[in-house]
Amino acid sequence: MNRTNEANDIRDRRKGFHSARGIVKGLFWGAVVIFCLIISSAPSGAQWKQSKFVIGTAIDPPITETHDESKDLAAMLQARAAYFNLLSGFGIYLAPDFSEHSYRLGIADKAGLKSLVRDGRFIPSENKCNPQFHFDQSVANNLTTDYLGLDLRRRRAIFGYNIVDEPCLWPYYFAFDVTLTSVKQWITHLKRNDPAKLPYLNFPGFIEGNYNHHEDLNLNCRFDFTGYDINDDGINDRREFDLDHDGHIDVFEDVNANGILDPGEDIDGDGKLDLVSREYHELYLDAYLKDSDARRLSNVVAFDHYPFLQYAPKDVEQFYKEVEPGTFVDTFYFYNLSVVKQKAGTRPFWAHPQSLYHQVSWFFGGYALTVDPDPDHLRFMVFAPVAYGAKGLMYYSYGPLLDPPNNFTALVDFDNAPTQKYSYVQRINHYIRDIVGPVVMNSVHLGAFHKSKKPTGEAIPDDQKITESTPLVADVSDDNILIGLFRDATNYYVLVVNKSLYLTASTVVLTLKGGWRNKIQLAPSVVSYREGDTYFSCPTSYDATTNTTLVAIPPLAGGEGRLLKIAATNIFADLIGDKDSFHSGDVADVTRKSPWLIANLGTIGGIPGYLPEVDLDVFSSNRPVGLTHVLPTNGIIATATLRFQLRSNDLLVYNDTILFDDSVSEGPGQPYLPYIALSDLLGREPQAGETEFYEVDLSRVPIRTRDTSGGPDEYRNFLPLLADGEFNLIFLDDVAVDYSELRVIYADAQSLVSFEALRPTSPPSTTDTTDCPVEFAGKYFFDALLTNRSGLTLSDIRIGIDELSNENLLLSTDKERLEASEWFDVPATGGYADGTLKQGESVIVPFTVCMKVWQPFRLFVNVAGTAH
Repeated sequence: MNRTNEANDIRDRRKGFHSARGIVKGLFWGAVVIFCLIISSAPSGAQWKQSKFVIGTAIDPPITETHDESKDLAAMLQARAAYFNLLSGFGIYLAPDFSEHSYRLGIADKAGLKSLVRDGRFIPSENKCNPQFHFDQSVANNLTTDYLGLDLRRRRAIFGYNIVDEPCLWPYYFAFDVTLTSVKQWITHLKRNDPAKLPYLNFPGFIEGNYNHHEDLNLNCRFDFTGYDINDDGINDRREFDLDHDGHIDVFEDVNANGILDPGEDIDGDGKLDLVSREYHELYLDAYLKDSDARRLSNVVAFDHYPFLQYAPKDVEQFYKEVEPGTFVDTFYFYNLSVVKQKAGTRPFWAHPQSLYHQVSWFFGGYALTVDPDPDHLRFMVFAPVAYGAKGLMYYSYGPLLDPPNNFTALVDFDNAPTQKYSYVQRINHYIRDIVGPVVMNSVHLGAFHKSKKPTGEAIPDDQKITESTPLVADVSDDNILIGLFRDATNYYVLVVNKSLYLTASTVVLTLKGGWRNKIQLAPSVVSYREGDTYFSCPTSYDATTNTTLVAIPPLAGGEGRLLKIAATNIFADLIGDKDSFHSGDVADVTRKSPWLIANLGTIGGIPGYLPEVDLDVFSSNRPVGLTHVLPTNGIIATATLRFQLRSNDLLVYNDTILFDDSVSEGPGQPYLPYIALSDLLGREPQAGETEFYEVDLSRVPIRTRDTSGGPDEYRNFLPLLADGEFNLIFLDDVAVDYSELRVIYADAQSLVSFEALRPTSPPSTTDTTDCPVEFAGKYFFDALLTNRSGLTLSDIRIGIDELSNENLLLSTDKERLEASEWFDVPATGGYADGTLKQGESVIVPFTVCMKVWQPFRLFVNVAGTAH
């Protein structure tokens, strides 16, 4: 085999290392093929999927009313030059008919942009809370006929259809909701008729005491939005009205005259406190984002929430004249990111950074106005959502708005001239496109973690705090830091975000669990980013006492996010099954079973209505599938991922579950608790006949702790369950299992093997340069003892050179000259004479270094092979 090809082939194996001067201690890792899979699960057939990070314009570049193509093309090219790739379909001028949309799509295609279509035949903004508005099938048919009939380049420009912005929801306890029904009818229609395009809608964020729905003041069986005709005078008054007659139009009126504007006061006297809560907001999202029929669900969950606010008087008439100084961050900003991420499930979610000073927010006893964002605000509103795993950013707004007082500075003015903000956002978008976006799109998001509750002051859930159970990260030195953690097939990525609006006072020290020295690189800064800038080495130190690595990150600007790339070579994989798309009867389909698994499968098989278990790839109903993953018991687990593929066999699959090591039944006829619901992993109920691929981060698994039909009761860290070397799964009970693969990344430096340098051979060196280049000074000799410390059998063991300093070379046992990235076989001697190294067995590996000069040198190696 060609040496270079051989090295590339071996690098496709999992391997690990730990460095020391002269000789190294190495790791042994099971050999598997590296590949990257992104979470996906949906019915068969053509459908829309997101392939690149979206950077969009929530209000598009202004288009001329006269359709001056040269000007309009220049306007869109200018947006593309700021690294935008998606238009929202919203513009300054309303698009009156289909020909207007056709024109815009043609210009977008010439500019190399994609666009959503905001056709007036969708739910009009003025009707999104109108109970008289209904989905019209003939209108829908005409709309899709129009867009399906466009020429190829205009069709190519369509990214999807913008159905409605912030859809309204009447009181959740009403059985029929016309807005919700209309939205889902539009989604179903579009997925059926144009499935390769995105059916898109955007949701409002949550601010306590602020919502589209207030009291049913006019007794029309709905909560009244403040922009509608509350007093039935025929006028849609923006702010109705002074209920307590104190001269101020208060959003929460002091109806009981106790001097307090009570949040939740029963304004309409119906005995219910109807103002919104977080629970109500989540019910609102669930209504749109959960459905037993996936054809009624949007493919993306987008939301807007603008966190930077400043106080203002509660008197609306003076509002814009008397804005009080001082900026604060909304208390529920990270709650919004967290709840949208959770409700999205396996779907991408998009956030809306705010770029202009434009909106009133209503608070208990008064008002607040959003700020005019500066670069610190902009960076915060980009990097915080990305740390939570956002795969899209829709800037509100790229273009200016016509509606006073909202026509403040956007990225361009009414003449399409760039403002100063254009250059700010251009630099951020460039960085997202080149550095951050590819990581987010090609990695699994492992979570977002805070050091403290700064700056919002909100209570951070335990699973979003940096603790000893956080994957990979042990600590960070600055209270204002937010961590976004990602992993692809070969690397970790840590997005370190400064939540404050000020430059960090000093270098930020990130503490990682385990030894990662010489495997860490730092991305360039967004503040100074230029095309072509790439990762570079950063200062690290290893603390052997705590087995942690300290990483020094330069000071971060306000709101800045900085990526660390960490080579995750310490990987073990256990595959059960053969990934053959449900071809049954193979040897690999007979699963490994622990005593725990055998006992519980027997119990389940004896339950009335259940049948005995089946092997992998078998289609049946009411028959469980059980398997046991085995992994090393020594080593610090940084992360673990479970991947499996299922096919649904029965209509009752909607309630199928997975049992695991902690699942127990209290007695005959009692359910096993806790359990994992497939619907919680998918974000929707599975459908009969579907094939679904699942990827589960075992550090944060949704769990049902009681027998309930609701969502998950908690998220649990499963990593401690792996410490005993077993992980048991029972799939109940209407699915076929193609395979299950457990992947574990270890953070420590010695897990499966020890690799210890022995005393130098005698003599330790020679000036004889035989087999070395003639200009070299001589050879240095030493041996190292490789010992299997695990309970597994190891084979196919090879040694790879990770670093060899001073231009020295290593001679393999067959006298080949080796340099960095090349490998050689461990000699078949000693305990390895039969080609396997069992628990406790050792083999001596001789090393011969061709010395270019007689100086101290560094040698770092990897040890790779197969674990059985």
